[in-house]
Amino acid sequence: MSRNELQIIAKIMLVGVGIYALLQTFLSVLNSLSMIPFVSLNTKLVTTIIVELVVYALTALAAVYFLARCANRFSAKIVESEPVDDTQISWLAVAFRLICVTAGVLFLYWSVPNLIVTVRTYISNMNSEPGQKQIYIGMSSITDIAKYVVLLAISIYLAYGAPAFVRWQVRMTLKQCGKIEEQQPTQY
Repeated sequence: MSRNELQIIAKIMLVGVGIYALLQTFLSVLNSLSMIPFVSLNTKLVTTIIVELVVYALTALAAVYFLARCANRFSAKIVESEPVDDTQISWLAVAFRLICVTAGVLFLYWSVPNLIVTVRTYISNMNSEPGQKQIYIGMSSITDIAKYVVLLAISIYLAYGAPAFVRWQVRMTLKQCGKIEEQQPTQY
């Protein structure tokens, strides 16, 4: 496959991820809005839910917009011109890089809104009266914040294309394929 064909495949995959994120955001917002009538008539709670939905929707829409706007740059980054003579090895590197970028974008889509909501929950629990329940919620919020920060760091690395991982994986795959070819007898 040529470089242009690989870039087209990368663009299609990135646009597919963007459409998935947009549809999931729309469904999440609809689901949350349908729950508002069942929440107590506490206007502060309803306002908080609406603010969280707006933050979630804006974050997802910004990610989708950024993904659509920079699809050419992302696809060029995914299909880097590497000094490899074998097109099969080049295709393998592109496939691994495309999977890493897709996973990174999806992890960003999942981790950023959750991190925002968890930090807001932690801050709101700090302002309430201390009690056993608030201390437990505060501790679980700290572990959740740490979990989402780690997930955010991994997401950024994967969305960048995970260059060291892709090089290592291509090298290991080629080594494994070489062992398989050595084990199989050739029939002439």
